[in-house]
Amino acid sequence: MNLKLRVSSALLLAFLLTSSCSADDISQRLNGTWSNREVLPSTGVKTVEFTWGEGVRIINHSLEFDFGYEVPKFTIGGMGTFEIVDVENIDSDSISIVFFFARGNFNVEYVLHIIAEDMLWVENKSTELQAIRYGEKNVYFRNSKP
Repeated sequence: MNLKLRVSSALLLAFLLTSSCSADDISQRLNGTWSNREVLPSTGVKTVEFTWGEGVRIINHSLEFDFGYEVPKFTIGGMGTFEIVDVENIDSDSISIVFFFARGNFNVEYVLHIIAEDMLWVENKSTELQAIRYGEKNVYFRNSKP
């Protein structure tokens, strides 16, 4: 792990421990598998182990959060798993996550807008990576959670 990533991880941990929205709050709100497709056997469903338990992955369509690691992980179906290098609670309904996209050597920022406990939509703040469906019309539902 390079020094820049270690410093970012330490800053993330410090933020989570001192912010009004604790690490437990953020992990509780995001941990799980999310997709904008219905879970059907024909959609390529797979059961996967996470630090928080067993979850359902829809191959090439899931967003997965696992805050149980020292450096939290974010998976985009079909793209891979990325380390979350920054997270910020913007307000009661929005959380900003920044993850490092190693293949492009840049950070990507998404703002997750929480509609309900198990529903969100994603706003892409980065122009470098257009990997998932964004915008208010593309609602993601939580398929699995701790």
